[in-house]
Amino acid sequence: RGLSPDFIGKAGLHAALQQLIDRAMSRTTVSIKLNWQPELKILSATSELIAFRIIRECLTNTLKHSVANNIIIQVSCEHNTILITFEDNGKGILAISN
Repeated sequence: RGLSPDFIGKAGLHAALQQLIDRAMSRTTVSIKLNWQPELKILSATSELIAFRIIRECLTNTLKHSVANNIIIQVSCEHNTILITFEDNGKGILAISN
């Protein structure tokens, strides 16, 4: 059902996420937007796979439980750290602070 780690390794995280989003949008009426930092380069295949799995889990849970009709996923990098922001307009709230 999901994309294989081999595909993610060969095509890269951006392409794998776009394929995941395209599949989700073809099966639902939810609008999903991916904001990708253009200069983002992830050198570790393990980091790409972990980021993909985190985003896939967020997307799956949102589609199953939130009754959202808009999702925005942002992937960027700051100080050698991958930053993932996942926003939806569904029911429920989760606040994380440092």
